[in-house]
Formats: sequence, C-alpha cells, structure tokens
Amino acid sequence: MKKFETIAGINSLKSMADGGWRLVFETNELSAEQLKDFGEVKNIAGKLYFATPDVRIEPDVSDVPTESGQKTPSHRLRSRMFVYYSEKGKDLKNFDLWYKNQLDEIGQKYLDKLN
Repeated sequence: MKKFETIAGINSLKSMADGGWRLVFETNELSAEQLKDFGEVKNIAGKLYFATPDVRIEPDVSDVPTESGQKTPSHRLRSRMFVYYSEKGKDLKNFDLWYKNQLDEIGQKYLDKLN
C-alpha cells in the first residue's frame, strides 16, 4: 500500500460518458521523490482525500523512521510551524513555500552571527 500527500488544487472538471468525472489537479513544484511516488501509482485505482484550507490537518509524519520511534526534531518543528501557519488562516497550498522561506531566514540568522 502506498500513501503520500502534496498540496494541490483542482484545475478543471469534466464529466465522462460513463458517469464518472475527470479531475485535473495542479500542484506546487514536486520533488524527485514525489514525482516517483505519483509515477508508481499512475493508472492504479486508489482513494482520494481532499481537504479545503479551512480544515485543520496535521501533517502525517508517522512513517518517518527514527531509532526511538519518535518524530525527529525537524519533523516536530515542521508540524508546529504548520499548526502556526494554519491558525493564522493562511492558504495551505502556499505552506511549503512559506516553510522553505522561514528555514532560509533562520539559517541566514545563524550565518550572520558568524560574521
């Protein structure tokens, strides 16, 4: 069983002759690992879960392996940042970009302390 997630928006809907629907999703930039995951399930039926930005979702990091079975410190921080971001009512599809920018700012502050 394969399970993964990304932020996506529905770009278009089209009704099919058999009563089904064709949904086209648009995502932010995907990592090589995410592309691999999506490629592996292409043309395989699965379940689709979709949550709008007003639904509070905790990131699923339960599959992150650690020696102690606990979340890694970086995953705990990311989860906390996600809660902060979602509580501010911001658009969840922009979280990954915001998160990257926040980490860059934090990293730069440490570099500045060296100079």
